[in-house]
Amino acid sequence: MGSRTFDFLTESFLLDDSLIRQGFRDISDSEIVAELKRYREFCLSIAPELETEILTGPKSNLRLFSGIKHVNLDLLKQTTFYVHQHILYDPLFELAHQMNPDERESQKVFDNFLGFSQPSLNRKRLASVAAYVRALRPMVAANYVKLVPTSYFFEPPKEIPLTYSKTGFKERVPEALREFFHERAIVESVQDVDGAKIIYPTLEIGRGIHIRFEDNDMSEGFGYILMPIESVGGEDAKVELLLGKTTTPPDREEFEAWVFQSVNQSAGRIYSRVLAENIFTKRFNASYLSDSPLVFELLEQAIPLKDDISINTMHF
Repeated sequence: MGSRTFDFLTESFLLDDSLIRQGFRDISDSEIVAELKRYREFCLSIAPELETEILTGPKSNLRLFSGIKHVNLDLLKQTTFYVHQHILYDPLFELAHQMNPDERESQKVFDNFLGFSQPSLNRKRLASVAAYVRALRPMVAANYVKLVPTSYFFEPPKEIPLTYSKTGFKERVPEALREFFHERAIVESVQDVDGAKIIYPTLEIGRGIHIRFEDNDMSEGFGYILMPIESVGGEDAKVELLLGKTTTPPDREEFEAWVFQSVNQSAGRIYSRVLAENIFTKRFNASYLSDSPLVFELLEQAIPLKDDISINTMHF
């Protein structure tokens, strides 16, 4: 099939066409979770081979590493005339990430505290991702598409870290880029309405905010809730916090400091991801593919762009 990944998938029910069309309704949750776990472990075990598949292929300046988590099939078809190879996030591998029991219990407690519902296995999403990967088979067989488990390096830590910064997390992005992010930050209020979190297109002093960046993917946003800490305990490297809930808004100075550090943290997450993706790009001797004007402008700040596909970000 042109990839060790599909050596596994051709024998797996994950790409069974009839099961995909039925949304895996006859397969139990435990079977699906177990198969996704098996696929994840397989991908991690052969990760060096997947990289070798790419690096030992034909030399080309028209290889693209995608910073887009989901590259549209139409785009892949349209670029066959001038792109030698696309290196994509493996969407099934990303879906296979599962919390361990302790993580799930911690997340459940935190979600209940905040009023979030605990998500169950999303069969509709699984069917959609599986159908997408199945449609990639002829492209993979022709070595035009390579799937790599790069989302592994962007997974959340196994334990929730407690972070503190005297500078309001200004160090999360280089000083030369800080103004770039703050000028493009859109901060909106989040309020509880009938048990749901609603984002309002204005900013009022409160305890919930949502941050996104101008010209970036609207689905990529960052939510923050300001909660009072009633007590701190714990031993060694572990910290125990007793958090309180209140609807009383903070004072303006506290609120503005919180917004400032939240913008810095959000900017840092985008900056770190783009930096890591460009490290992968260099590692695979590829060019970087992005559909985000924000990312394009961000790279322009640091890299003089030339009219050459081998070093340009592809922007469309």
